[in-house]
Amino acid sequence: NETVRLILEEESRIRLEMAGGDFEIISGRFSLSPYHLLGASLASCAALMIASWAESAAIPIEALTIVVSWQMTEGGSKRIAQ
Repeated sequence: NETVRLILEEESRIRLEMAGGDFEIISGRFSLSPYHLLGASLASCAALMIASWAESAAIPIEALTIVVSWQMTEGGSKRIAQ
């Protein structure tokens, strides 16, 4: 069963594994947050661009994994620092 998996590895890190058409979110002990969704959108955009480029270059890709992590600003504000 080939699946695209979004894995919440930490509070500030996601892993996107592309290996098919189904979609699955694996959260473990973390709740899905807006920050996870932002990371997932960046990872999926990058993965689709890489897959598109590889296809046009005739480079086969069976699976692709992209990891996105971020750091929050210090203090009380909920902003991403990097």
